[in-house]
Amino acid sequence: IAVWPPLVYFTGALLTETGKHTYDLSGPQALTRDQEIAVFNRVLGTKINAVHLDDAALTGGLTAAGLPDFLIGLIVGADASIRTGRMGKVTDAVERLSGRKPRSLEDWLSANRELFAA
Repeated sequence: IAVWPPLVYFTGALLTETGKHTYDLSGPQALTRDQEIAVFNRVLGTKINAVHLDDAALTGGLTAAGLPDFLIGLIVGADASIRTGRMGKVTDAVERLSGRKPRSLEDWLSANRELFAA
């Protein structure tokens, strides 16, 4: 069984925690969606373009695709949080839980190119 290495680091830390906690995990920098796409294009040689949708357009597309209402609500809510910057924060949770500094998106993509091979 292949195990995603960061999962191993977090599992040990989480098993020693007591009580209920919510962790905001992040990389070493906050990136906008357009910045993330630019990293993908640069590292993987792709030509991805963003199509920015408002909540109504996204809801309509997901509804037309047949997704259930509860999932549409989750996706639209997450998209709105990303779009407005509410998810754009950097935390120390990865290092606190794993004992390792978080990797940048660019470093992670470079090390895992095979996951995106056609």
